[in-house]
Amino acid sequence: MAKDGARANARIMFVEQGKNRKEIANALGVRDKTVGDWAAKGNWEDQRTAWLTRTQNVERTLRGLIQTYSEQLNTLEQQGDGDPKEKARLVDALVKTSKSLEVVRAENDVTLSARLKVMEWVFGELQKHDAATHLKLVEFQSLLLDEAARMHA
Repeated sequence: MAKDGARANARIMFVEQGKNRKEIANALGVRDKTVGDWAAKGNWEDQRTAWLTRTQNVERTLRGLIQTYSEQLNTLEQQGDGDPKEKARLVDALVKTSKSLEVVRAENDVTLSARLKVMEWVFGELQKHDAATHLKLVEFQSLLLDEAARMHA
């Protein structure tokens, strides 16, 4: 049972924290090979790739890079004698990373009209499947909309 807890912690360290097998083995007091076996059996490499490429994680990483570049640029400007080429490199990296963040956000943004179409479809299917529940949901939605209108009046 203790191994199950160690395996679960190892998975989090590998997949979500990006640690390597040796770091995990040292942290958990298990052998390198054990962590490797767990990773292979659990398909952790693919899980790590999926984790790293999730939109929220990509956005978080890009925001972190933007912050780092901004801080480095501020430091150079405060020093006053910073290398102009380094400043230009940081500005370029900042602009490109900001643009990448815009692209990621735009690619994953669901339009309001698309959301409304999905909701219409869900309500239509619910009405066919369970008219009583559909009616309750419509009444509940109406109450929420009335409440929202009062809050913003």
